[in-house]
Amino acid sequence: MSSIWRRFLISLSASLALAGAAAAADCDALIASFKSAIADQAFEKVKDAMGAIADDSACNFDIDAYRIQEINSIIDMAGAAPTDDARKQMIEFVEGIMEIGGDWRSAEHLGDYHAHRGEYEEALGGYETAISFLSRAAPPATPKDREELLARAEAAKSQASDDQEGRSSSRFVASSRDLSGRLAGIYSRELLRGFEVLAVPVPVNFYFGQARFTPAGEKAVEELAEAVKQQNVETVTLVGHTDPRGDRQYNVELSKRRAAAARDYLLSHGVKARILVDGKGPDEPFDISLLGRPVTQEEAWALDRRVEWIRQGAPD
Repeated sequence: MSSIWRRFLISLSASLALAGAAAAADCDALIASFKSAIADQAFEKVKDAMGAIADDSACNFDIDAYRIQEINSIIDMAGAAPTDDARKQMIEFVEGIMEIGGDWRSAEHLGDYHAHRGEYEEALGGYETAISFLSRAAPPATPKDREELLARAEAAKSQASDDQEGRSSSRFVASSRDLSGRLAGIYSRELLRGFEVLAVPVPVNFYFGQARFTPAGEKAVEELAEAVKQQNVETVTLVGHTDPRGDRQYNVELSKRRAAAARDYLLSHGVKARILVDGKGPDEPFDISLLGRPVTQEEAWALDRRVEWIRQGAPD
């Protein structure tokens, strides 16, 4: 190799090393700016800093992790936004990038944000998005994670559709659907992974002290019938539950009659599966510790009143 060629290669290597060092320094500065904007809770600065990282080819190698930080930080900012308009702007931005930049944890975080504000239909949307993201490779969800996500989705669905045992009118909030048109949300098979058996709470509403569906309750059991038919199961177990008010034995019998009413509806609407029913009365209340938020006593009782579909899981 000639001395001229050798000097050229040495010069080129040095130039590349300097360029790499400069790019790394630029990337460090961009990341520092991004973290500073998050610490300052500066919405526009966070967006601008994230955009700069995304546009820098030397810095966007970990773009997914930065996008998750952006989403979660903006959700937190929305909770402390000075005006309603500012809050809405932040949440609309998060919803706009969630599908391409979010994961199940960030979508659950969005659901939690809405649930804490009493925006239960919007909370359900966040939780259902989180459920749809469970099939993504990262981050992995443990059975406990899935149990909590199911409880939060069901509670939001129940509270959004609560008609106070027929004492008030309420619009039933339907479950989302996947790309094939099948029912998703609380009926998603993704929730079954890691379980031998999973109890899926279904917010079937009844009139006070009766085994007769309210209008919202009839919509719920209609949706349950569709889910059972879509998943083509051979045996269905339905378990009724009541709140703790009143005589225990009466409530146990009432819960059995309510589970039987759901069974009869399914059988009369085309479900071919063998259906078993049971009733627990007030003995197995809804586990509100899974929600990660406070509920009133009335809200806890409303969640206690449910019919559970006991599903065979899909152990890992």
